This record gives sequence, C-alpha cells and structure tokens, in this order.
Amino acid sequence: MRSVWWSVPTRNPRYSLTFDDGPDPLFTPRVLDALREAGARATFFMMGTMLERHPDLGRRVVDEGHEVGNHTWSHENLAFLDEVDIRSQLERAHAASTDTLGVTPRWFRPPGGPCRAQRCGSPPSSATTLRSGRCHGRCPRSAHRRGSPRS
Repeated sequence: MRSVWWSVPTRNPRYSLTFDDGPDPLFTPRVLDALREAGARATFFMMGTMLERHPDLGRRVVDEGHEVGNHTWSHENLAFLDEVDIRSQLERAHAASTDTLGVTPRWFRPPGGPCRAQRCGSPPSSATTLRSGRCHGRCPRSAHRRGSPRS
C-alpha cells in the first residue's frame, strides 16, 4: 500500500464529496442529477457486484466527469477476512472498474470505515487507501456557507 490518507492539507478549506456502495439504481441517478445541477464533481467508491449489475450507471458516473474508487467486490468487512480473501475482494473490484468502465481506480476505501492498514492488504495498481471523516450534520460552520460548488 502506498499510503493511507485521512485528509489532505490545503491552503483554503476544501471538502470532497464521496459516495459509497453504488452504483445504486435508486440513489445514484438522483445524486448525479443534483451534482450536475450544482456544477459539482464527486468520487464514487463502487462495489464490484453493484457495477456488474448496473454497468450503465457506472458509465454515467464516468461520462459525467466523476472519479471512481474501489470499494471492494462485495462490501465484506476486511477485518474478518484472511489475506487471500482481501486480495480477491480488491482485485475483483479493480477488474470490474477497468473492464467495465475503462477506468483504473486511484483510490480505495475499505467498507465500514476503519481497517488496520496491515489488514487492508495492498490495493491493486498501487491505489492509495483513502480514509475520510464523516460530517453527517456535524461539519464545521464554514462547510455550510453558500458558495460555488466548484470552489
């Protein structure tokens, strides 16, 4: 694994929109429509099984300029898998993205959030593991300021 990131230092406050567990036929189209209306981009951490079931939605994500990340094949909790099964989860999801979308995921996010680095294995193609905090209504006040979603 190249590195594990919780956040990235920037000169100005920045927030990244990320969505996990899709592409989902109910929610992904709504999210994509809202992002397009706002002129915003996001990263979609896709599961291989969902991408296999809904390849057109995955293609729409890419076609509309969003980034795709690896969220494992079937959303197993990696803390309870052996190294062989972890590797299989990562590689199958990676193959689904590259074969279906023509995209090599740069980022990997483990399902369920926390995962000790030594248990997460090494994402394919030296992808970087991304661990992010969650706001869920507890973001700093500055996150709620109105402004351009492109900023």
